Amino acid sequence: MSETVNLADAFAALQQLEKHVKRSAHQPPDWVPRFPPKLSRLVQSWGNIPPFKRLLAPADEVILQKWQRCRESNDTPELSSHEISRLCQHPTSATDPVFYRYLARRHYSPPTYALLGLVYTYHARWCSLASGNRRSLEEALEAFLRTYRGFSKALRRWQECLDHIIGSEAPLRLGRNLADERSTPEPFAAAYALHTNTEFWAEALAQAAEHIVHRIERVPISQLEYLTQTLFGDSGMPKSRVKELLAKAILSGRCDADEAARSQIISFALGSTEFGDPRVHQAGWVGVEAARERFISWLSREDIKLFFDLVIDRSSDRQGRKPYWLTWLPQLKRTRVLLSRYDQDRVRLWLRSRNEQIPSYGLLDAPDTSAFLLDFGSVVIVEFSKSPNASYLYPRAIANDLFRDFYQQNHRWTVQELKRRDLVEQEAARRLVHRRYHHNQWQDEMTGLLTRHYRLLRPE
Repeated sequence: MSETVNLADAFAALQQLEKHVKRSAHQPPDWVPRFPPKLSRLVQSWGNIPPFKRLLAPADEVILQKWQRCRESNDTPELSSHEISRLCQHPTSATDPVFYRYLARRHYSPPTYALLGLVYTYHARWCSLASGNRRSLEEALEAFLRTYRGFSKALRRWQECLDHIIGSEAPLRLGRNLADERSTPEPFAAAYALHTNTEFWAEALAQAAEHIVHRIERVPISQLEYLTQTLFGDSGMPKSRVKELLAKAILSGRCDADEAARSQIISFALGSTEFGDPRVHQAGWVGVEAARERFISWLSREDIKLFFDLVIDRSSDRQGRKPYWLTWLPQLKRTRVLLSRYDQDRVRLWLRSRNEQIPSYGLLDAPDTSAFLLDFGSVVIVEFSKSPNASYLYPRAIANDLFRDFYQQNHRWTVQELKRRDLVEQEAARRLVHRRYHHNQWQDEMTGLLTRHYRLLRPE
């Protein structure tokens, strides 16, 4: 309401000025000045956003040197209003507590562009400022904004929501609003007349993500979609905070137990150039080892589903291999799906049709037979897609040599490498046929082998 009244007053004042100009210029009463089109467009857009586009108008070296002399000694000449205004738009001087004390001593009331510069540079260096220095700047900026009486839409907007613009809690408030509204970041920032290339905005994004992760046990799936697809994917989001918050989400009970929530996290991580499959791309997971281990266990679950649901038709798994191996999931160290030429094309088309991320897989040099490797640490087991193929069990001493290229992307495996009958005949490895009689007897035989010979714990 106050802005409407002020604009009305300004319009009335302009009408009075128009009459005065007409009388002074001795023009006829119906004379109306014509403004250039560019000027008209400028006036229409004036004040919509701060006047800075990524770069500040720098104070030149002469002004900076004069300020430096003034900063170090009280004997130097005072700065002019023009020089002070330019210094208000320079990131070094405009975030210097000594400069703010100088403004207070001069009883300086910054005009529009100077005040925009002070707020912008405060936002630009928000995280870099020491907390004590930042607080002294905030007190002065709050006073400047409260006493501002101009018509800049940006500054008037900041007056309306001062606690979202200035202060140690401002990014937190902004971030919570952003997360609760699930807004697109760019328009949301524009609604607050904020630039998105500042440390202040980066902190607001991080706080929005933190707000969702902190409540991850009870937020709807749509909030997790917003977290992974919008906030984590925003270029202004600090990469270190993405890693930290992603690790917290992975280690949460919600994502470990809820398949829909887990799928959101898996899809983001596999599709991100910063993370990817930790079994292949380990660099992005340095420093979050616990989250990495849990994520790998999730991928093992996905590998089991991929192999037994997509590679093998569900109706073809008459031996119940999928539910059996899922019971052993907590003890699995790593898994690897090796796709045949036919299965590779078929699975990729199916996943892309569902807009799902394609997990890392290896290649098997066979027309239509795929394989699945399950590494339990003490033993590596090989399953095949085609019946009546048996499982092959290789103890660690042999597996270290056979599977040294476990996750190599450019290694194409052969069926002969995986079916080592010569080792079975030498009793260096074991072969177990999937017999179905007597309620899938092979499962009892496999459990006995894993618990007695390879020291695994019987699943509960």
